[in-house]
Amino acid sequence: MNFEKNLKRIEEILQRLDENSVTLDESMKLFEEGVTLARECKQYLQEYKGKFEVIKEELNENND
Repeated sequence: MNFEKNLKRIEEILQRLDENSVTLDESMKLFEEGVTLARECKQYLQEYKGKFEVIKEELNENND
């Protein structure tokens, strides 16, 4: 997964939805895609948060 790529696509989807130039069916598909991408971004951030916590703990142990 590429966080930056997903975030850019979410921005594109929001822009398309704001334009009000898409059909209801197309809006629903874009919304579903956006939700999926947002979940992937959230998972990515959670994984990195875990990695930072491990590094933080290691640093604290080395400073003791």
